[in-house]
Amino acid sequence: MYEVKIGEGVGDVKLGMHMDDVRRLFDDLKEYKETPYGYPYEVTCDSNDTFQISYDQSGCVDLIICTDVEKLTMDGESFTENNSLWGLFQWVHKRDPQVEISSDGFCSDALGLGITLGEEEQFEFCGTQRLFDIIDSIQITVKDFWKNEPKPDDE
Repeated sequence: MYEVKIGEGVGDVKLGMHMDDVRRLFDDLKEYKETPYGYPYEVTCDSNDTFQISYDQSGCVDLIICTDVEKLTMDGESFTENNSLWGLFQWVHKRDPQVEISSDGFCSDALGLGITLGEEEQFEFCGTQRLFDIIDSIQITVKDFWKNEPKPDDE
């Protein structure tokens, strides 16, 4: 199990941690490079069956995506077992009234937390379903990650 700590990291992977230190934690990480849509530079990432980790230009963790939600805890409790999507949204909204909702989830720049639903799920139709059933991934980021993310010229 990996504890989600908003603003800090997930398990032993901490925001701001250097990639060399992250790679010492796992023996199954695979490095890849990509240029996300609108970015003027290539981003270095590592991934395994549970995590996708993105590094900033200095090689430090700025985004942690957890794709195996069953392995997550928050405040010492299972992240998904007894929580609904709507309950999680309300928890986030109390801490960040500016949380942004889209049809496939929501994100908070202030908290550095994003929730992405599975391809077939829609936020408005599954607000009371258990998180385990519908969440595709959890994203933990440095503060204002999405706000400061480079945008394509046409946006």
